[in-house]
Amino acid sequence: MASSSKSLLFAALALTGPALFAEAPSTTVAIPAAVEKASFVVAALDQVEAGLLLTDIAPKVVAGCQLALKALRERGIYSQTGPDAENRPIFVSVQEGVERFLASGLKAKTLSDVQVQFFTPLPATPLCSEGAVMDAVASEAVLQDKDRLRTLTGRVESVRLLLSAGAEVQSIYPKGGLEKRPIASQNIYRGLLAEFSNLKDIPSDEPVSNFVGAIYRFKDVDSGQAYVFEVQATQAMAPSDNTVWTLSLKPVQEV
Repeated sequence: MASSSKSLLFAALALTGPALFAEAPSTTVAIPAAVEKASFVVAALDQVEAGLLLTDIAPKVVAGCQLALKALRERGIYSQTGPDAENRPIFVSVQEGVERFLASGLKAKTLSDVQVQFFTPLPATPLCSEGAVMDAVASEAVLQDKDRLRTLTGRVESVRLLLSAGAEVQSIYPKGGLEKRPIASQNIYRGLLAEFSNLKDIPSDEPVSNFVGAIYRFKDVDSGQAYVFEVQATQAMAPSDNTVWTLSLKPVQEV
């Protein structure tokens, strides 16, 4: 796994006056780049929030998501450390919301160049589960917690929406990781690889260590500006109460 992939990781006003002897005054206002970028981020996160309100996510989790989205609007980053039972539903639900936003934007052609990279010890959980095949992809604690279980079922759908919309999705994990999944999960993963040519299987010689999570790169079609959304977390198979959970959304020079 390239180190540059791990660490990818948001301003005046120009007035053009009328030409001499013009019949009517003409004024053109150029929006400062920083203002335009900030406006896109706010609008994008507003759409993510509106989408979450339409799901079956528990109200208390939605409230936590709203706090996280508020921080992203204001600072571009949100980070928490604490019990997995408290953080996973919020952070993964925001992740699901962003995935749905990206899939919708691709279909509507308001977003382009959407590329997703999952960095995990085993192939990404949503790519190895569907329907009743959940008990093999998460710990018992996650499966017995309805809010954490909801993050599994929600992202099974949102990741497939991304694939169906044409996003390139890279599943990056250490070599041998797929074989550590149960056969049923392996079959689901291989089935998706056969169905979607935009799903890339990337076993790595390097271990997943400091960064476990996901990177989403995309471009706003209207402005041509590229953005990166990052999630740092742990897999549902190995929840931890000492994990630093982080979300960030920032503009970059190129996708």
